[in-house]
Amino acid sequence: MGPSILITGPPFTGAEEERRPNRLNIFDLVQDETQFSLYIQALRNILNRPEDGIDSFYAVAGIHGYPYEEWNDSGAASPPPRTRAMGYCTHRNTLFPTWHRPYMFFFEQLIQAEAAKIADTYSPDLRTRFQDAARVLRQPFWDWASDALPPVEVYKLDTVDYLAPNGNRATMQNPFRRYAFKNGSNDRFPNAPYYRWPTTLRQPTSTRASATDDIRQLEKKLQKNGDTIRSRIFNTLTTIHDWPRFSNSRTQSDSSADSIEAIHDDIHVLVGGQGHMGDISTAGFDPIFYLHHSNVDRMIALWSALNPGVWVSQDTEPVGTWTIQANSPIGVASDLTPFWRTNTTYWNSNDVLTTAVGGYTYPDFNGLSMSASAAETQSAIVARVEELYGRERRNTVADDTLVWDWQARVSFNPQEYGSSYEVMIFVGDVPTDSTQWYDSDSYVGSRYAWANSLMTEEPELHVETSGYIPLTDALSAHNLTSLAPDDVTPYVGQALSWGVQTTMGEVIPCANLTSLSVTVMGTQTMAGGVVESQLFGGIGAGCAGSIGISA
Repeated sequence: MGPSILITGPPFTGAEEERRPNRLNIFDLVQDETQFSLYIQALRNILNRPEDGIDSFYAVAGIHGYPYEEWNDSGAASPPPRTRAMGYCTHRNTLFPTWHRPYMFFFEQLIQAEAAKIADTYSPDLRTRFQDAARVLRQPFWDWASDALPPVEVYKLDTVDYLAPNGNRATMQNPFRRYAFKNGSNDRFPNAPYYRWPTTLRQPTSTRASATDDIRQLEKKLQKNGDTIRSRIFNTLTTIHDWPRFSNSRTQSDSSADSIEAIHDDIHVLVGGQGHMGDISTAGFDPIFYLHHSNVDRMIALWSALNPGVWVSQDTEPVGTWTIQANSPIGVASDLTPFWRTNTTYWNSNDVLTTAVGGYTYPDFNGLSMSASAAETQSAIVARVEELYGRERRNTVADDTLVWDWQARVSFNPQEYGSSYEVMIFVGDVPTDSTQWYDSDSYVGSRYAWANSLMTEEPELHVETSGYIPLTDALSAHNLTSLAPDDVTPYVGQALSWGVQTTMGEVIPCANLTSLSVTVMGTQTMAGGVVESQLFGGIGAGCAGSIGISA
């Protein structure tokens, strides 16, 4: 039959050599009355569409996970027999970054088209202004590595003000806050607690039907992890130079920093907790998903500028999707289903090498022409990354000085517990009362298992993933003689601890997670480049207590 919708991204009518419009930082968008008014109305209208439409918010969100069903004539009417994940999204393989790029093209395409319709309804004295703004409106991003919390318009305000088409100020229910399922469609979720909740929730107060957003918990968790996330993204952008280690969170023995997917996973669970963002099967239904993934896409653009010529590598899809069988080979020419580029072909990773093909760019590239050389672009982005995410202490060290950085590598099977969970890292004394863990001075940061609660069977298809929690600043605060291994490893052997808990704060005994491994890694760097990485000791059992480590 063929697709009903082609994925094009928003239209761009300028010359090929012209810069595309910026996806704005959400903090800048909320300060721009015209663009914010258009965006918030467009988002509201899309969220209000009947759920049975192919371009409804419900349908778009469902592409990522549940409900598991065919969309836009892509794949079988029912899942292939060897598929276990069943949604279309690719995770924990080298297609993770590029699959989500045309997904964002599509959402942005819907937003811009709706905004253009709204602009045409403005009063004559405002119409041209709003039509011009609609042409360049793009999906904003939330830079969680610079701003641990998004603006209050995203997570806290129940209503927002905007300039209505008649020229008057108006107020609406804030569409950033949640999605309200229509006609009881939340009943379609087979897994608790999601079928109980008539709207999406973030850090819910309970798993009961009466649960609400716990905004204080959301703020605490994001703020407590803000510095750690900033350090992690800096390390990823500046020390990882090959696609396999950058693109996905599967454990790789020679890696010394996070993949973009590992950090992405942690933001999901930090925002969602037990709520919709915290589960792969339901994440796409929270409107903040699209702010988050716009920033993930931005990080891909930054990394690509820093590593010209490096792109998607060959891999194997470990668990399967609606259209890819488990253990199938995948690579740069693989179809990024269900995103049709033409009536007969899908987008593939070669097609989405640049943001320009989707009709957008990012403010980080302002001042660079479309004809700028790879070297010019790389130099500008090196400075930009250092400005945004670099630590001050790096600027006080001479370029030819070797510096030791320390991290805890946290590895696990994210599906082992059956739902998402959190591994909390501490340097120093840990409170015996787990409700005080987040408030402890010894708390360093968390690594999150982002799970699909509908994918609890077929353990042989599950994979081990890894992420890295920086320890250097925490160790420096304890007045060690130096950060060399001879001084660090004896101290870490006594002071490093970790605890595991569910997204609702219930302690999980380490014995219940046989895949969990915490290993200390020391990395020597010089002028931002890794010279040597060493793993210190194999860590077995034990958490929320002392561990032994040996060089």
